[in-house]
Amino acid sequence: MFRADAYLSELEKYQPEIYTDCVKAMELKEPTDAYVKPSQKAFESCADLSMDYAVAEKSDKVAVVPYQGHWNDIGGFAALWSEIEHDENENAIQGNKDVVLKDTKSCLIHAENTVVTTAGVENLVIIQTKDAVLVSSKEHAQDVKSIVDTLKEKNREEVTFHRKVYRPWGSFENMDSGEGFQVKRLTVLPKQKLSTQSHKHRSEHWTVVQGSVRVRRGSDVFDLGANQSTYIPVGEVHSLENVTDEPVEIIEVQAGSYLGEDDIVRYDDVYGRAKGDVAIPVNMHKEKHGTKSWFSVPQTVKDALKKGPFMKAFAKAYRQAGYWFDYGWWKLLNAKGPAPQIHKTQTIKNYAKQYGLSTFVETGTLYGETIASVADAFDRSVTIELNEELYTRSNTRFSSDAKIECVRGDSAEMLPDYSKGC
Repeated sequence: MFRADAYLSELEKYQPEIYTDCVKAMELKEPTDAYVKPSQKAFESCADLSMDYAVAEKSDKVAVVPYQGHWNDIGGFAALWSEIEHDENENAIQGNKDVVLKDTKSCLIHAENTVVTTAGVENLVIIQTKDAVLVSSKEHAQDVKSIVDTLKEKNREEVTFHRKVYRPWGSFENMDSGEGFQVKRLTVLPKQKLSTQSHKHRSEHWTVVQGSVRVRRGSDVFDLGANQSTYIPVGEVHSLENVTDEPVEIIEVQAGSYLGEDDIVRYDDVYGRAKGDVAIPVNMHKEKHGTKSWFSVPQTVKDALKKGPFMKAFAKAYRQAGYWFDYGWWKLLNAKGPAPQIHKTQTIKNYAKQYGLSTFVETGTLYGETIASVADAFDRSVTIELNEELYTRSNTRFSSDAKIECVRGDSAEMLPDYSKGC
């Protein structure tokens, strides 16, 4: 037991480098109102040395008094085995899953999330967690430290990343993964919100299994309840918020070429994790989420019109009428709700003029509506690069339009980024 100022004084005396690194880590702490986060860069430079070796064994201000009760330092699994209640065969069992033993004696068995069975073994330590499994004799159980060092040398992610990872807003648990996909279970605490963010390499599917959340996808904001889901395309700005007083459970399926936790651009974050110079782009994909369009034409009429001699002119006029109606309604509502096509097209046109752009990348899900609007707005040829889903339909649709060239590809991140503030 000690006062904080007394310990810091001794630390500064015997381990001045550790003291300086810790002070600097606090002085450079990241700004956030939710919790204290010391500077990672400063703290990582601090020596990995225990308090015992660093201060207690050197200080002349230490007093020791006898302790009369039972004490076990629990410095390893063998010590843990000696402190846990044993069965008739001297086995100590922990965990929340069934353990089935046959001809097993003097073992420590911890089963966290699956059934563990043994047969004909003695003096073993068997530790099963969501992250890894350890099997060792009691005599060698202390070697777990050297095993961890070996895992560090091999850059195994199990050393630093656990299946269940805690965040300020709650936690996520990795449930399954494979080539190009990953499944997680998100637990969002009451009144907490994930950062407004986007991903360059992955899309996400969210299914609410318990509770209710508020979702932002692009410029759309909507609520999802239990057994409801939504899709977040690659590059789409999105956020997730629990507006209730109960925890929310969500299954998240990620799909893409890269699924690392560092594939994230934060635009806004209540926990202070967003960079201040990142601008939220204008949503380029309009979703009505089940609302009925004012310009709905039966498919039979559309099929008949396609055979007419003025189909192209009518289609263009039809699109423009819908665009202007949406724009007028949007302005009437003080620019609230999904950004209309005319607004998005004009934004693209302004940037194209400013930077001399002639190539555009379309990654949305409306199969060419943005492309058609852009083509109508430009009096010169444009090249539209489309992902595989969009290419098949859009290339057919615009095959006879001399101003539009559709190409396959996914090089959005390779192109110059002129979209800040767009």
